[in-house]
Amino acid sequence: MILHHFKLILLLRWQLTRNQLKKGGGLGAVIAGIITILALGIAAGSFAGGFAVGAFVLNDAAPQTIMLFWLGFTVVFLFVWFIGLVTNLQRSESIDLQQLMHLPIPLGRIFFFNFVASHLTPSLIIAVPAIIGLTGGMVLSCGAVMFLLLPLALGMIFMVSAWTYCLRGWFATMMTNPRKHRSVIVMLGLFCMLLIPATEFHFRKLRPLENMPSHAARLEAFQELPLLGKFIPPLWVPTGARALAKHDPWPAVMGTCGAVLIGVLGLMRAYSSTLKFQRGETGGRASAGIRVCARQGITSTSPQAHARFLELRIPVLPEESCAVALAEFRSMLRAPEMKIMFGMLVLILMIFVESRSTMDSKILEPMQLFWIPSALMFMATLLIPLVGNQFGFDRDGFCCLVLSPAERRWILLGKNLAFSPFVISINLFCVTVMSIGFRLPVLTALAGLFQSVSMVVILFICGNLLSILFPFRVQSGAVKPTKRPIRIMLAHFFCMFAVQFAMVPLVLPALVEFLLGSHTTTSLPLNFLLSAVLAAVMSYGYWLTLKPLGRLLDQREIRILSAVTAEVE
Repeated sequence: MILHHFKLILLLRWQLTRNQLKKGGGLGAVIAGIITILALGIAAGSFAGGFAVGAFVLNDAAPQTIMLFWLGFTVVFLFVWFIGLVTNLQRSESIDLQQLMHLPIPLGRIFFFNFVASHLTPSLIIAVPAIIGLTGGMVLSCGAVMFLLLPLALGMIFMVSAWTYCLRGWFATMMTNPRKHRSVIVMLGLFCMLLIPATEFHFRKLRPLENMPSHAARLEAFQELPLLGKFIPPLWVPTGARALAKHDPWPAVMGTCGAVLIGVLGLMRAYSSTLKFQRGETGGRASAGIRVCARQGITSTSPQAHARFLELRIPVLPEESCAVALAEFRSMLRAPEMKIMFGMLVLILMIFVESRSTMDSKILEPMQLFWIPSALMFMATLLIPLVGNQFGFDRDGFCCLVLSPAERRWILLGKNLAFSPFVISINLFCVTVMSIGFRLPVLTALAGLFQSVSMVVILFICGNLLSILFPFRVQSGAVKPTKRPIRIMLAHFFCMFAVQFAMVPLVLPALVEFLLGSHTTTSLPLNFLLSAVLAAVMSYGYWLTLKPLGRLLDQREIRILSAVTAEVE
């Protein structure tokens, strides 16, 4: 009966695949055939390469060498597996369980088939034949006891794939909301990108090459690897290979049993969570802000629920600006594109600081007045694609602004206020990192705070003008724009360079102190004082530009509406 059910499932999957190929035409069948042939060729090459290494390279190897080889193989496999997990985080079923709930087929068999089908990945297509080939070659060269490596390595793969399947199912249950799905994917991608500069910083600053342990210390650390392998499941493979090279089969047997047991537990956990999800047993909790009055039979909200975020008001600002700013800010907090943009800005800033930190201190000391202004100018160039298209992220929501009776200058002010927390936080992070990384004087760091205020004001003036004159639509969930006319593309390209000229006043206070300090003996903190004056002047200039830019927005709002709502991909 079990074989009959699996035969029916395979026939169903084959028929579904044929239907998909027919819809794609003859080209789809050709591509599928080419992919199948390539997969078979890669698997055959992996098997042959593994057999050759096991038979001719590891034939006279010491047990320690065999352990290190399998350790490297395990680490590479886990790294490639992690990359595949991040690339395709949410679990996709080969056959939808909801479509088979009414059939007299145990769902556990369909679940197991989906588990096997979902792991036909390139990493396993390469790893499994390589393991079989390595084991066969080592059996030929080192003896029959090496055959126990095959169930041990395959058990490790089963353990990792089972718990990965459970993790992906948990993410699939959690991320039924597409916005949350995109946010998790974005955060994981940024985390992976941040690992590169963090690793470089660790080995360059915390543990430079001259402080690395000696060769003898590293060999002593490798001697402790079998002890660690008793408690870390992925290390059971190299530990078992070392024991088998010494003709001791028990570590490999115990490691195989432990890996299979852990994998079975993971598969059972994944099956249990899948059944709960399919039956609708989500285990949701009532909102903390809602209380049920048992006596009256009605629901009442807690006092905190009355404090609506969108109803907050700032006394010194017009009501229209507060409403636009709070609504836009809430939308930006939920938008994955904002996480992408600002995560990339933080990454680029870290790389910028790290590249400057490698320079000679004799060059850094005379130029310390210019590090913060130059970094702020660099950040403004990266921020202008975001701030210079403030209406493009509204998409269909811009129609509400067009129909509102609010003064257009207050709409611009609200838009800028919504972007202010993000831009100011980036500037504060930039000034803090530059001050600590380059050990700048206190007055220079305080001057950098005023320069960041000037940078924000100049950026908003340029961004308002650019948003009104050259708007374009941005795809939902990404920072990728839709197809734009060549005129708008060229305008935004040249505006990224024009912003650098608009940011020239940021360098003037530092330039004045640098020039006067080299020719006179004055002790006045000119950079600090002039930066404070510049921030006040630029803030007043921003207030003066709101009214004319508001009139320009009133004249062009219909054109902006047609540009940001056009769904031309």
